[in-house]
Amino acid sequence: MLIILFTVSQNITMCNLAAATSISTMVNSGFWSCNTNNSVPNSKICDWLGVWCDSSSQVFKIDLSVLRGITGSISNSIGYLQSLVSLRLGNNSFSNSIPTGLGLLSQLTYLDVSYNQLSGPLPSELGKSQLREVLINSNYLTGPLPSGLCSDSYLNYLDAKHNPLSCYASCLTSVATLGISSSLFACTTG
Repeated sequence: MLIILFTVSQNITMCNLAAATSISTMVNSGFWSCNTNNSVPNSKICDWLGVWCDSSSQVFKIDLSVLRGITGSISNSIGYLQSLVSLRLGNNSFSNSIPTGLGLLSQLTYLDVSYNQLSGPLPSELGKSQLREVLINSNYLTGPLPSGLCSDSYLNYLDAKHNPLSCYASCLTSVATLGISSSLFACTTG
C-alpha cells in the first residue's frame, strides 16, 4: 500500500513539474502531459522524454538539458521524488528561484541548473544534502552559498561562475574543483 501512495505522489509531482513549465507544449509526442487536474499522467512517467526510472518505476534521473528552451519555474513538489539521484535542467530558461524542495532529496548527488534565468538566494536546505556535483553557473543567484554545502565531505565539484553570489569562503579549501568568479570573494562575519 505504501508503494501505491508513493507512486500517486510521484505522479502528482511529475504532473506539477510539467504544469509549471512549457515542456508539455514543447513535446508533442504525448509525453509530459497530464489530465486536466494535473494528478494523473496521460502516459507512463517512465516513458516520458528525459525521465529514467529504476526497476520499481521510481524516478531516479531527470535530464531536460538537451531539450533547451523550456520556460517556467521548477516546482517545489520536486522534493517528493525521493529516489531522484540526478537532476539536469541546464541550458533552458527556467526562472524564479531554486525551490527548497531540492534540499529534501536525500539521494540527490548531481544538480545542474546552469544557464537558466534562476534568481534569488540558494535554499539553505541544499546545505544539508549529499550533493557531489553542483552546477549553478550563469544564472542570477544571490547571497552566500548555503552553510554546509561545501563543508561536508560529499561535494567534489561546484561551478557557481557568473552569479552575483557573495561568499565562497567555506568552499575554497574543501571542494576539489571549484569554478567561481574571481571578484566574488567578499564574505562578512558575525
